[in-house]
Amino acid sequence: MILIINIRKCLFLKRKALIYTIIISSLTILSCTYIFPSYRNTADKDRILQNLKNSSGKQFKFYEDSENRQISLSGKLSKRNSSDSIEALKFINEIKPVLSINNVNNNFTIKSLRKDELGFTHIVLGQIFNNIPVEKASISVHFDSSNVITNVTANINYDVINSHQQLKRNITKANADSIINKEFADNNPQIKFLSETVISKKPHIYFCYKYNVHYNTNNLGSYDVYVDMATGRIVNKINKIIYQKP
Repeated sequence: MILIINIRKCLFLKRKALIYTIIISSLTILSCTYIFPSYRNTADKDRILQNLKNSSGKQFKFYEDSENRQISLSGKLSKRNSSDSIEALKFINEIKPVLSINNVNNNFTIKSLRKDELGFTHIVLGQIFNNIPVEKASISVHFDSSNVITNVTANINYDVINSHQQLKRNITKANADSIINKEFADNNPQIKFLSETVISKKPHIYFCYKYNVHYNTNNLGSYDVYVDMATGRIVNKINKIIYQKP
C-alpha cells in the first residue's frame, strides 16, 4: 500500500514538474519574441547582403548587434546618383529586410541633411511613432563626394515598431509644465521644455513631454525629465551631470 502511494506521488510530482517546464518554456519564448522585430525575411536579407558584398568587394563590412538594435553597413553600397533625401529613402527601402523594417515611410522621416567641407553628404532619418520622434532612434545615410552611399548606420527601436499603442493626450503641455514645476519647486530650478518624444521602458511605450531641469541652489542637479502624456507621471529621469574621477 505504501509503495502504491509513493508511486502515485511520484507520478503527480512528475506531471507537476512537466507543467512548470511547459509554462517556463512558453514564457521564455514570449520574452524572446518580444525583442525581435515583427518583420524578418532572412532569405531577402541574405540576398541583399550578398549583392552588396559583390559590388563592394573587400571593402564591404556588415555589423549587427541585435541586443542593442544597432546595424552598420559600409562599402560601395550604391551606384553614383544624387545625394539627397529621395535617394536616401529609396536605398533604405531597398535594404529594409537587412534592417528588419516592414514599412520605412511610416516609421521614419527625414530629420537632417548636411554637406561637409569635403563634399560628403550626411542624411539622418529619425524614427517616429504616431508622428512623434522616438528617443535616440535613427538611420544615418552617408554619401561620399561622388554621391555614392558608402555607409549606413542604424539604431532602431523595434519595441516601438512592434507596438500598437495609441496616443492618449490626457495631459496637456501646460499640465506637464505644472507637474515639473511642482516636482522640483524646492530647488528653484531652471526648466526648459525640449520636445515631445517616445521612449520605451520594457514592457511599456510612453509618449512624453521631455524637459531639462537644472538647479544649483541647495545642491547641483541637471536632469532630462519625461512626463507621460497619458497619466502625467514622471516615467523617466536621466542625470546629465558626469562626474570625472581625479
